[in-house]
Amino acid sequence: MKAKEFRKKFKIDREKMIQDIIKRRTEHEFEDVRQYYEELESKFARDKSRLSKKYDEKAGNGKLDPEIQYQLDEYFSEKHHIIESIFLKTFRYSTIVTIYSLLEISLNDLCRYLCNSKKLYLSLEDLRGDGTERAKLYLTKACLIDFPESSNEWNEILKLNKIRNCIVHAQGDILNAKSP
Repeated sequence: MKAKEFRKKFKIDREKMIQDIIKRRTEHEFEDVRQYYEELESKFARDKSRLSKKYDEKAGNGKLDPEIQYQLDEYFSEKHHIIESIFLKTFRYSTIVTIYSLLEISLNDLCRYLCNSKKLYLSLEDLRGDGTERAKLYLTKACLIDFPESSNEWNEILKLNKIRNCIVHAQGDILNAKSP
């Protein structure tokens, strides 16, 4: 039995199936990132809690020699700083960049799918621009989709893009980030 006959006999809607595959894959990838985020946030919280308990054990009842107390405070303060300002910051930045990258990849996949399914002559790669803005341009101009650019969701995506750009291009320093 040929593929066309098979689809007709079993009423397989190829376009619907591909749309579902793209949607499920995207949902699955975002769920993986959510689980990863929650697991590592929990791990860092446990690390800080353990560090705090160790400090309390070492500091005891507060009757340490002032020089020893100072060294103890310095040591544990530095350890806390490393977790909070280096590990957690880097982890959170990478999570934001990953989320935005997944969003961009999903939009690009949608554009390529629509290009193939509608047999369009203009491809996503034929357009100038970057990321989600290029995908939006392709969806509106080539695919003639009424894009919800005034929606709350799109406005949140634009905010996420600014945050991502600040992280990637200015190491998260808002004062050094370029304003669009």
